[in-house]
Amino acid sequence: MLFCFGTILFSPLMYLAEALGSKDFLTQFFDVLLIPASLVAGISVWRISRRAKIFVRSYFVLVLALASILIGLATAGKMEFEDIKTVTRTSVFVLIGSLYFRTSRRVKETFGENW
Repeated sequence: MLFCFGTILFSPLMYLAEALGSKDFLTQFFDVLLIPASLVAGISVWRISRRAKIFVRSYFVLVLALASILIGLATAGKMEFEDIKTVTRTSVFVLIGSLYFRTSRRVKETFGENW
């Protein structure tokens, strides 16, 4: 339930606020890309879709890919501390979410398998 609320409500609002507040085209582009991915992943889990596993994994891979691009920019000195905090927070979210979907008894009972 927490994952659904996070990906349907909180993450899209966070991405939208970040995109509107940023003057960097790359940040705006990534945030606009993540909004529908987050919504699709959250809604598919909420509706117990057969394709939820694919959508959640795709969302996690997309988030981690974008985070790794941003980490590369950070090592080149092109990112500020706030951006690094966002990347770290997002990466921890994906790690916790992945561990939950892999080990949760509730996920196994609902979807027939852990992911």
